[in-house]
Amino acid sequence: MMTGGAATSAVGITTAAPTSASRPVAEAPGKTPNEEQLPAPTSPTAGPAALVLRIRSEAWIEVVQSDGATLLSQICAAGTVQTIKGTAPLRVVVGNSAGVEVQFRGAAVDLGRYTNPNGVARLTLE
Repeated sequence: MMTGGAATSAVGITTAAPTSASRPVAEAPGKTPNEEQLPAPTSPTAGPAALVLRIRSEAWIEVVQSDGATLLSQICAAGTVQTIKGTAPLRVVVGNSAGVEVQFRGAAVDLGRYTNPNGVARLTLE
């Protein structure tokens, strides 16, 4: 049933008829509809280096930044996550490396190639 530009269904839902207000509006000149102001890109080495350690099994971890300051030196409990920001290069030692997942600047790091037969990984992240 149509009355005054609106239709009512048998269940009482009213839908408005299209009006001139539903027509597309012209965009302001000089900008495309999807144009956004994006921040300038930064290099992956700019700013502090982000290191994320996901500890699946208890592990001893030490992280030392470029100026020699120790950022972490402790036994980390299973099920915890350590997020460390420091100045690269970061020297990292991980005891029980099989129980730790490492991400540096958003990329996974395979500790296997840095791990000795005793399960200790020693690496420098730049």
